[in-house]
Parts: sequence; C-alpha cells; structure tokens
Amino acid sequence: MSQIDSGVYMIMDKKTNNPVGRFPVEDLSLLPKRVVVIPQGMQAPHWVVQKNGDGTYNLKAGGASVAGMDRDGMKLFAVLIDEMAPPDSKKWNINPTGDGAYCVQLASQGNPVWDTSNLEPGMQGQLKVAPQGSSDCQKFMFVRLDRE
Repeated sequence: MSQIDSGVYMIMDKKTNNPVGRFPVEDLSLLPKRVVVIPQGMQAPHWVVQKNGDGTYNLKAGGASVAGMDRDGMKLFAVLIDEMAPPDSKKWNINPTGDGAYCVQLASQGNPVWDTSNLEPGMQGQLKVAPQGSSDCQKFMFVRLDRE
C-alpha cells in the first residue's frame, strides 16, 4: 500500500464508515474546534493533507491545522490560531495498516494515534489521541477528492 500524497481528502472512520472532521455547527469563538465522527447523512468534510519534506504530514480540517491537545485527556482539535498549539502537536505520521486503511500517529509526544474507542457505535463524538493498539478504532480510510 502506498503512502498518502498531498491533496484534498475525505477521511472515514474504518469501524463505522462515518466521516470525521469538524462538526458543521460550531461556536463563533477562536477557541480550538473539536474533530468528531460525523453522523451518517451529513456531508463529509474535506481535509487538506500536506506532506512535509521530513515525511510527516500537516492536516487541515475546515482550513485549520489539526493538533493533538491535552484537554481532559489527549483529544483531536482543529486550531484556528496556529500559536494556540505547539508545532510538534500538529505533525502527523500516516501509516498504512495493510487492509486499505491508515493509522494517524502524532509524530512526537510518545506517538499516540487517532482513536474512536471512546465512542458508542453510531454516535457522534470527539476523537481522542491514545496509545497505539491494533483495533479498528484506530484505523481510517483516506478518499482522494481532488483528482479523477
């Protein structure tokens, strides 16, 4: 399986096949916005994936950099003001899992990964950033949108 190229993607939770991203309705503050599993039937958000020279990635949801931040445990946020999160919290590794999916891993801070194990099936909720295991709760599908 190949690595992810820079581009525009839809990211889906492998376990539920629901899209992940910023919720369509948010408060108007400049505080970081939650990255959540989007309920079925709602439009899937688009992500901008940018591969860096060192092999890491920067991910943007709704135009905002995505960071792992410690707020009542490590969780995934879209940061509207880049200075609100340290640079190392916004660099990710995207690793193939061998089954068409990918594990999204923070490139620092002990290398935790995106995780949906805290969510009930079919429920919308925020992604956490947790130690890596082998569960489908830590696997995501990347669907390229900006090419045919």
